[in-house]
Amino acid sequence: MTDDERADRPGEYVKFRMPCPCCDDGTRTRVRGGARPHLHRDGRACLLTGTGFVLQTCSACDGQGYLPLGSGEWHGRG
Repeated sequence: MTDDERADRPGEYVKFRMPCPCCDDGTRTRVRGGARPHLHRDGRACLLTGTGFVLQTCSACDGQGYLPLGSGEWHGRG
């Protein structure tokens, strides 16, 4: 990009930000446990238990993947 092309562009709003330490690109994985009743083939009742991973939006960064720092500043030409 030449200096003439840069001069035609207006200043952009720049915020300082850092990657969110609580998630991976805005998605957080939580471990969930569960139980459900089950009948064996011979008619005996039992309880099945297990765990699983549930993906959910990170509440710390609202799913953006980064945390804004400060109030930002106007970055002008030059």
